[in-house]
Amino acid sequence: MKQLIPVFFLFPFFASAQIVWQENFDAYIDGTTVGDNANVSNTASDWQTSCPTCANASDYLAVQSGLLECRDPNGPATWTSELIDLSSYPGPFSFSMDFTETGSLEGCDPGCGVSCVDWIRLEVSLDGGAFVSLTSPNGGTCNNVAAGGDFLLIGEFGSYSYQAACFTASSIQLRVSFQNWASSEYMSMDNVVIAQDTVLCTALDLKSLAFEADYQDQNHLLSWDIEMENEELESICLEQSVDGSTFVPLQYFDGQQLKYQFLQDQPLPSYTYYRLNLKRENGGSYYSNIKALNGPNKSADFSLGPNPLAAGQELQLFSQLPIQELKLYNSLGQILLIEKDKKSIQIPKSCPAGSYILQIKAAGLMYYRKIEVL
Repeated sequence: MKQLIPVFFLFPFFASAQIVWQENFDAYIDGTTVGDNANVSNTASDWQTSCPTCANASDYLAVQSGLLECRDPNGPATWTSELIDLSSYPGPFSFSMDFTETGSLEGCDPGCGVSCVDWIRLEVSLDGGAFVSLTSPNGGTCNNVAAGGDFLLIGEFGSYSYQAACFTASSIQLRVSFQNWASSEYMSMDNVVIAQDTVLCTALDLKSLAFEADYQDQNHLLSWDIEMENEELESICLEQSVDGSTFVPLQYFDGQQLKYQFLQDQPLPSYTYYRLNLKRENGGSYYSNIKALNGPNKSADFSLGPNPLAAGQELQLFSQLPIQELKLYNSLGQILLIEKDKKSIQIPKSCPAGSYILQIKAAGLMYYRKIEVL
């Protein structure tokens, strides 16, 4: 019986843990794509890679200088571990790995209105079950049809150490996929460790967590409603970020302020990302989902009409900002229409009734509005 416990830690997790399986790629020559049978989990190779879209020898997912490195695979390239037997250990378990990147990796706009092309996906299978994608504050969910799903890392992230949630299982298998599209772009992975720790792998006694962000005039209103079972929080930290990756504390609150509203009356001029950091008495942290809001004067920069409207009808955009480009997306993230240097867009007659997203590029920034077609 497997159980996932979503707990994330800010300190070295394996300081007091027993390592079950590990790979640091130091023992291999450059170009290695299949691991040895160094771990004793079973008789298979410890890991293997696959890069079906690599065009030549300069495109690869292989060991380079003691790291597993991915360069210009032109599509998803995948590292897969062996099926790792955990049945000899009581658990609970967690795993960690380190990632780095260099080059000009492309990210996704808020809402994933454009294609995600440079990313890392981490998937885990417990007890032989289906693979499940994991996310982090540096990644997230993208519904774009070109690269849909949950991603651990999207775009530029520099370096990132991932610490997984605690879990119990009899076996585990890891799968990490990399994608980038330029010879100057590199992604690497190192220090994959699976370990058990009965001291630190204790579940956060959380019943529910609702975190919302909205506009109030030109300010940002952040609110949350947290229900705990028996555990008490040490504190709650509201954090903000300008890129959705690197978060800094905005305001600390007492651990008893489980239902609260906070008005950010000095929001940043561009997109601001917010999350809650629930700090536990054992030193660990649990993060909420991430919310993004635009800066002052940006939420009221545009008015659209008519909305709702019929297929074949023209949608007018009213704004004092210079409009550079309009893109219309369907609910699958597919681009239906592009207009440049115009303040109107005609909804294609072929559009069925439903919700659509209008991406507006104005004064160098991206904005998104929901359109309803009748």
